[in-house]
Amino acid sequence: MPDSNNSSVFTTKNEIVLRFDYPLEDEHDFKFVSKSGSGFTVSEIVALIQETYQKEIYKDETTKAEYGVWGHGIDDLVIVGFDDEGDHISLHIDS
Repeated sequence: MPDSNNSSVFTTKNEIVLRFDYPLEDEHDFKFVSKSGSGFTVSEIVALIQETYQKEIYKDETTKAEYGVWGHGIDDLVIVGFDDEGDHISLHIDS
């Protein structure tokens, strides 16, 4: 994966699915549409990952329970990388 501060294009797809699975009991897919219509840069994908964890998955205790968050607070998580798998982008998140 290129440097996360990089504005290089990661994908020219205008719609992507990010697959979140850590530290969750199950996989959860979130769909995003490019605001620019020119795909997504590395930094845009990093921002989407951060926003989804903050505003959706770790929003409050109820949503944490709905997503099956286990063992880690949001401050423990680190984006290690992500890969385009064709129908979704798999995330490599660690703690």
